[in-house]
Amino acid sequence: MDKQTKPVFTESQKRAASIACQQWGHLHVYPQKPKAVEASAERPVFDREPEGMSVVERNLYDINPDDHAWRKQYFAELPEYLVRYFATRYINIFKKKGKGGGRAAANIFLRERMSPASDRVRMVLTKYKKLPTTQKVALLSEEHDDTEQSDFAHPHHSKKEQMRFDFDKAEKNRKPVKSRILAELEQDELKEMAFKLSSIIIRYQATLCSNIECDTEEGESMAALMVYRQCADLIEDFGIKAPGAGKKLKPDNIFQFISKMRCEKWWLGRLAKLRKIMREHLAIAMGQVSSKASPYASWDCVREHKEQQKRNWEAIQNMILFDEETGEEAEVADMVLKSVSNPAIRRHELMVRCRGCEDIATSLGLQGLFLTLTTPAQFHNSYKKGGFIGHWNGASPRDAQAYLNNVWQRIRAKLSREGIRWFGVRVAEPHHDGTPHWHLLLWVKPEEVLRVTDIFIRYAVKADMDELLPKKQWPSVDSFVRTNNSVNPFKVYSKVYANNFPVKMKRNCPEVAIPDSAQRLPIVQSTLTTLNVDYSARCDVGFIDPEQGTATGYIAKYISKNIDGFAMDDELADETVSINPKTGKEEGKKAKDMAKNVSAWKSRWNIRQFQFFGGAPVTTYRELRRFANQNKKAFMEYLFMQERVDLLTIYSMLQRDLVGPIKPSKLITNKELMKVIGDSYQARGDSKQSSIAGTLAAADHGNWQGYIMGQGGPFVKRDDLLIVNVYQELPFASPHGETVRKLEGFQTPESVVKTRLKVWTIKKKSKVDEEAEAGALAPASTLDLAGSSAASRSSVNNCTEPDQVQVCDQLSRLFAPEDVLFKNTPNIDETALAALLKGSSLKVDNETSVQIRPAEVDEHGNKRPAQLVEVSRVPAADMKWMEFESWEQAFAQPEKKEYQQPDLSFFPELEGDWPLA
Repeated sequence: MDKQTKPVFTESQKRAASIACQQWGHLHVYPQKPKAVEASAERPVFDREPEGMSVVERNLYDINPDDHAWRKQYFAELPEYLVRYFATRYINIFKKKGKGGGRAAANIFLRERMSPASDRVRMVLTKYKKLPTTQKVALLSEEHDDTEQSDFAHPHHSKKEQMRFDFDKAEKNRKPVKSRILAELEQDELKEMAFKLSSIIIRYQATLCSNIECDTEEGESMAALMVYRQCADLIEDFGIKAPGAGKKLKPDNIFQFISKMRCEKWWLGRLAKLRKIMREHLAIAMGQVSSKASPYASWDCVREHKEQQKRNWEAIQNMILFDEETGEEAEVADMVLKSVSNPAIRRHELMVRCRGCEDIATSLGLQGLFLTLTTPAQFHNSYKKGGFIGHWNGASPRDAQAYLNNVWQRIRAKLSREGIRWFGVRVAEPHHDGTPHWHLLLWVKPEEVLRVTDIFIRYAVKADMDELLPKKQWPSVDSFVRTNNSVNPFKVYSKVYANNFPVKMKRNCPEVAIPDSAQRLPIVQSTLTTLNVDYSARCDVGFIDPEQGTATGYIAKYISKNIDGFAMDDELADETVSINPKTGKEEGKKAKDMAKNVSAWKSRWNIRQFQFFGGAPVTTYRELRRFANQNKKAFMEYLFMQERVDLLTIYSMLQRDLVGPIKPSKLITNKELMKVIGDSYQARGDSKQSSIAGTLAAADHGNWQGYIMGQGGPFVKRDDLLIVNVYQELPFASPHGETVRKLEGFQTPESVVKTRLKVWTIKKKSKVDEEAEAGALAPASTLDLAGSSAASRSSVNNCTEPDQVQVCDQLSRLFAPEDVLFKNTPNIDETALAALLKGSSLKVDNETSVQIRPAEVDEHGNKRPAQLVEVSRVPAADMKWMEFESWEQAFAQPEKKEYQQPDLSFFPELEGDWPLA
């Protein structure tokens, strides 16, 4: 019998048998040749969801997982709130049924709509890449230092401990998974980041100071300078302008800047402002600032601006002014409404100043020019009819404002080198996409008009001139021909120069009508604009013709629509106007409604809207008016104390100066008497110089022309002003120890006049004040009319008038105590008593005065009656004049210098509180 042979299995058979065993589970089967078992050599592959997806990515994946990998490129590196916006649009289109919906339409939206916008967003984000992010701050904070996990290798351990990992500690100290920019953070997150950044600076300063040893004051100053510069470099590495950047460092201010660096509140202010700037810049990149969306400023910007104004006004209404010396109180809201913070008052003052400048120009025989200056095309981001501009360079309105200011500096410098003197006003307003442009109203000599306009156009078109060149050539003409028969390809109407000249030049330029008031100049090539470019897209030149309208009328529209839209109820904003193809009529948004957008735009980008060139400061003008108003107030109080016979006597003395019919004394009422006499009041100072008195009177009557001419004219230098402001320096008056300059009054060649006579303290209203204000309109029968109450000193005091008997008794006790003992009639004049009841003080001797302290309500609700108090009037001895070091310089004659036009190109928005480095 043959011996049975053992079967032989191949490798594939063995692998198949092993897989079969695993599938059969617990059954134990000996390996044997399978009959019909088909098994793959590779394991099956199962699709798994991507890990680490956010909520928005999860929603996109759930609705369309097939395009997830391709779709990620469009959402990469975008801020979270923009990702949510685009994702919502994508999901809505994907879910839409029928035409314009579905997978294909959603993907088309990504390619054609979202892709251009996202590219613009990434371009803008590169400008803010240095700013702090959550990841940057975390890496510099000790809180997220992972080296604490490696605590198994401490040097004090003699033996290496077993390695272990604390998962709770790792979760607590782990770094952020995703870096978040400032535009994505909320207010509480900004506060947390501000605290961490201030802590980083404090630790960094401690590290720098740990190895410094100073024994002298000079060494301390050098060490402080080193610490400041190191910390300033660290702050500027974050893209933020450090405190004191661009200022001269001194031993007395360097510690103030270091204190600001350590301040959490300073950091919060910087971060909050940067967040607003970033979000608005990204909104511009997204096309949310345009005539088709929200002109001038985005919806979020306008909303935040309105909310901020509301909060500011609520805070103002919750504050009162308190004079500690007299106990007088006043509403902060009333003071705000009386200042230039009130848009109506600011508009009135601007119109008065423009009219005054025009009157000065008319008296000097000057020609008015209305110039417009705008930026090259690369600064504009969207078309007025809608759609992105492809060659936008990612510039913000602040960048465009810096460009305009730079061009204007060059124009101003050129005019100064040419010896051309001028003055005027500038208005900055936005295009529909937020890009600023300027309107300038200048006055120059008629013989210098062409030189000014030539310089203006040459510098306006200097940058990116290639975009202004015509597509077809303008045929040149022979040199010095009598007529020019060539066709002008430019659509330039009523611009500047070559028309009306007896001889044409060989070079070509657009034809412009020149008014008769502008003097004809000889044909000199260097004084004419001969550029063969269409400059109408970059600048504009207009001549003020008095027969067609005044210069103030030209600028009034721009002043009104950029402040409050006064008297523009039915007018449309120029940047929003479009023609309806069906009706052929103009359509757009009202200029009055767009004034709030302009205000939000100005506030967000820190752009100064109005700037006057030449003349005297407006602050001095306001102080002169304040001084005159204070005197008039005292004069009116004096009139209220007079009898009718005395008022009629004054009225008869004024009749020779009154204009118009004179009303008989028997028919005129006391109210009319007070008005006529009050209107005839003229402010007068103690000065004996007629020029100072005239300047004061002009300011009191709102005569800007008289004020400027009294100060020295429109071309006066600051050192030659007749009246200047006086400031009081308060050392260590800020939280960081800075010296604060406080306006105190004005100075004439003869004396110093103080207009700020009271020291007001701003404080919050107490609960008692609020309850008193709520009950201020209650009926008199419901109030406590006790004789111990006093006159109300503000609108929040619900106490009644002081009782005359009580006041008379106190006066009698002071002046004639023996009369009180015998109960005689009080020895006091009725006029003095009336003045005291109105709040005035009564002089007792050279050092003491008496005044009624009004009734008050304390925090417990108890009323303190009105009392008569003494007020010391002894002035402090002023010995500062003894500190004067050099008497020779005081009597030295000033050196004669050539006239230099004042630096009129300085605009505070470029030197102000702008946070970016």
